[in-house]
Amino acid sequence: MWAAAAAAATAAAAAAAASLHPMELLVEQASIFLFRDGTLLTMFSHEGEGLAAPILDKLKGFKTLLTDSQDASFLFNAVLDAVVDHAMPVVQVYASRIAQLETQVLLDKRPPARLTKELHLLCNDLKVLRRTLVPTQHLIHKLQATHATTDSSKHFLSPLTLVYMADVADHISTIVEDMETLAEDARDLIDLVFNTIAHHNNNSMQMLAVVSTIFLPITFLAGVFGMNFDQFFPEIHWQYGYIYFWGLCSVISVVFAAMMKRWGMFSS
Repeated sequence: MWAAAAAAATAAAAAAAASLHPMELLVEQASIFLFRDGTLLTMFSHEGEGLAAPILDKLKGFKTLLTDSQDASFLFNAVLDAVVDHAMPVVQVYASRIAQLETQVLLDKRPPARLTKELHLLCNDLKVLRRTLVPTQHLIHKLQATHATTDSSKHFLSPLTLVYMADVADHISTIVEDMETLAEDARDLIDLVFNTIAHHNNNSMQMLAVVSTIFLPITFLAGVFGMNFDQFFPEIHWQYGYIYFWGLCSVISVVFAAMMKRWGMFSS
């Protein structure tokens, strides 16, 4: 007897790819037992109808490779293939949602920080999906390596099964790589949101610094002319002293503004 364990994942909201929040992720474990007498036994932790239905349709059909081969190991490969195929639409759902969030982040001049929460949840879901499928990937690779290093009399898998199992190995490797890429994209979007918010905050602080710098000499002049030393400030009793004060403040403000513009403090 030979035993294996695989896992399948589904997204409860896979049909609503345009609006995935909230989204529920379901993971189901499948145990597979392959006997030398050609018996294949599969057990599911919850309900395996979603995986078994396509295989049963093939077995009920006429002149299919699955029925013509009469090979239990090929049926085992069909179960593994169904597990891998079950994960493909789930990855597409997450890819669609991350693409929508990416568009929203790039088009919005100041993306809201609440987007980081959903991106973080998506990233965690992708990690769960990857941890679910990586053991299946290792299982397939181990089967291929064991078949190449052991005596042919001990093989559980037929040559036909090994040929089609190579395709399953390629599919699951692609899916795992896509999950890693999507999780990395989600993390990059989180960093982009925080960097964009920090950039806007820095611009606001820079503008406040510019305004404070312009009004600093004006505040100094107001403090000086506000002192009660009439004998030292004849401009106070001058007929045009008020106009002189504001003219002096305006000239200083223009000079300071021109200097800061030259230094690039007005650039965002």
